[in-house]
Amino acid sequence: MKTLELVFTRIYYDFKQNKSVFTVFLIGCLLCSLSFIFFYGNQLSLKIYEGSDQEVLNEYTINFSEPASYEDIVNSPLIKSDIVLDVEIRCSLTMDEIPKKEMNLSEVAEFDDGSTIYTMSSILYGKDELLQEMGRVEFTDAERKEGKNVVILPSAVSEGVTYNIKTGDKITVSGREYEVVGMSTMFGNFYIPPETFKKGGYTVDSMEIVTSEHMSRSEINQFVADIQEAFPNGVIHHSPLEYFEIAEQNLSSEGFYIICEFIVVSLSFMFLMKYIIDSNNAENIIYSMVGATKKRIFAVIMLENTVIYGVVAAVACVLHKLLYNSFFNQINVSPGITYTLVDYVMIVLAVVVLSCIVSLPFVFSCLKNSIIKNKNKYS
Repeated sequence: MKTLELVFTRIYYDFKQNKSVFTVFLIGCLLCSLSFIFFYGNQLSLKIYEGSDQEVLNEYTINFSEPASYEDIVNSPLIKSDIVLDVEIRCSLTMDEIPKKEMNLSEVAEFDDGSTIYTMSSILYGKDELLQEMGRVEFTDAERKEGKNVVILPSAVSEGVTYNIKTGDKITVSGREYEVVGMSTMFGNFYIPPETFKKGGYTVDSMEIVTSEHMSRSEINQFVADIQEAFPNGVIHHSPLEYFEIAEQNLSSEGFYIICEFIVVSLSFMFLMKYIIDSNNAENIIYSMVGATKKRIFAVIMLENTVIYGVVAAVACVLHKLLYNSFFNQINVSPGITYTLVDYVMIVLAVVVLSCIVSLPFVFSCLKNSIIKNKNKYS
């Protein structure tokens, strides 16, 4: 307790004796803390993914070891839940089912099971919009309800594909004739209405679930578990967890860069700290003369630095929180970044630890002389 009283007394004395220098030093500490908050949110992939609204972070791809029926998918309580925005179901096509003549394809690569990269696909709710390359890329209400034989072709912007067909023409896929209504930018997917998919007796080899909202890491884990429970024969081929796992692998390297950036910024202001310590060296000499060891004086100076940076970092976090929507969010490199109370606590602790590390050379330089040398220097 007495040590803390001494520390606060020294801080007050520092301010009283060197108001202008101490004020500039505090401003520097504040800028360092705010820069660390910025780097923390904009360079850590984990924080970027947590706040990102990228659609890829809402997508889950499931491959079935045994084909699932159309009814198994559409009647699943999970698929009907509000968290699901849309579902794309796919049935793999074999070489003989692809309209090679109309697509001017001489050959198509086959997988071991005889399937190809081409699929007969259907978007159940029509909310996950396709991008247009030709004609239209959505079905009318009548086409969806009546299950008409209409198709949206896969993209022609791929090697070896040059269509001899236009909208309104007929094309045969998987032994059935369809009217071409458009072309999407998706490569390999022939899109038909859900009811047409059902009438055609297609089974589901894979599907892609798009959620209606971005979820946290824990919510994603729960949703993945729900998918596995709802579809025991399904294997999750892709989920947002992959991005979080990659971000965790990069955490150490990204953290190292943030530390280096903070150190560079801090060094710009640490010479002011050395000036303040030098100004109080006469006081440190008195401590030595009355029996205080260098370790004890070192501890007092470091505790003084910890208090200053801890308070300033806390003020920076409060300032950042209050002005986040009006200012700090506007300068973020990545949109949607959010800071929680845990983030701010970690930031304050990190700033305090790093500031102590940065200040070590300056403190050592002030304590390296003996009592007699310091006495002769400051007497």
